[in-house]
Amino acid sequence: NVDALSDENLIKIYLFDLIVGHVDRHAGNIVIDEVGNAWAIDNENIFGADWMGEGTMREVADNHILRNRMAGKPIPKHIKDKIRAVTYEDFITAAAGIPKKRVDAAWRRRNRVLTWTRIPKLN
Repeated sequence: NVDALSDENLIKIYLFDLIVGHVDRHAGNIVIDEVGNAWAIDNENIFGADWMGEGTMREVADNHILRNRMAGKPIPKHIKDKIRAVTYEDFITAAAGIPKKRVDAAWRRRNRVLTWTRIPKLN
């Protein structure tokens, strides 16, 4: 049950999905383990969007199971620090095989996320 999860677990999944352009996150592809951690599975729909900014983020948010719950939530500093710590080179390596245009678009979304203190309502 996604409703029982902590906001911190869900913020990580939501921000990941916004950055990589995952447009198909629903309850069936968030798995909860025995200690209550959330795991995002079925990530085959990532890096699909070539354009950069709010259009893609809105598309992700419009279809996302966490949209209403995440809007307005503060982004913990330690989560932003982890996002910030990922270098462009690491990002390119992790996305091996993905067209550079799509990876660059995701990197720009990552940079946009780093400007936020709270998750905006994207609609």
